[in-house]
Amino acid sequence: MFRTGGARVVTWLDHGGYDGYCCTSFFQQETERSVGPRHSARRRQGKRVRQWTLEELQEVVHQVVVHYDGCGTARRCFKVLHDERGLSCHFIVDLDGTIYQTLDLKERAWHATSANDVSVGIEVVNLGAHGGVETLPWDEWYKMDKDGTVTLQVPKEFVDPNDPMLRRGAPVLCPATNSLLEGRIHGLPYKQYDFTEPQYESLCKLVASLTVIFPRVKLAYPVDKFGLVTTKLPDKKLAHFEGILGHYHVQLNKIDPGPAFQWEKLISGAKLCLQLE
Repeated sequence: MFRTGGARVVTWLDHGGYDGYCCTSFFQQETERSVGPRHSARRRQGKRVRQWTLEELQEVVHQVVVHYDGCGTARRCFKVLHDERGLSCHFIVDLDGTIYQTLDLKERAWHATSANDVSVGIEVVNLGAHGGVETLPWDEWYKMDKDGTVTLQVPKEFVDPNDPMLRRGAPVLCPATNSLLEGRIHGLPYKQYDFTEPQYESLCKLVASLTVIFPRVKLAYPVDKFGLVTTKLPDKKLAHFEGILGHYHVQLNKIDPGPAFQWEKLISGAKLCLQLE
């Protein structure tokens, strides 16, 4: 297991972890209903390879893809991904900054279509970005207190007594930016609340560690002469990009991690983590 600078990490082997290798419904294992694998072997030169050395992986992996889950908690995220959608990721970063690793890095997680063979997939818990919606889905999650501070708390109807984070007491957290943010993805307007400070702190440590493990992953994100690229990269540029991507850089039908995600905060924070090691 790699170092993450003090961030709390729970693997698929740990009590309370989420097992991406489970071939039954993870949350209804008593049914023993097979759902099949949710990942596959990475490919090199078009051929699947099941046994990798670290050196071989380092030659192939050159991207990290950041997602938001749209579910609200890591537990709900894994249930939707694994049990309902038949997808997977390597890591989930919960609201309180806990990092859940669901698969070994040698595995090909199913998270970003054409980038799956060469990337590490990270889901960061967030209700997501929305456009043209009068009743916003996060109204029950985000409230402004009497001092004008926006707080985030999991509503009672979404509190799962088996959720490790909520068993410790439903945390009252705040988005890193104290307002609803707006921005454009693929040229269309969206609104979104920011991720939490504990999430950014853990994500910076995680990404910093991944760049040490995989030297081809640079601390860079797609930019052009106007700044951050907020749409899909052309296929050739995507295939050769070495660094950190959003899901929307890979697919036109995706908008995560959304307009609220602070790219420079991630890059500068990860660089600082590397300087401190």
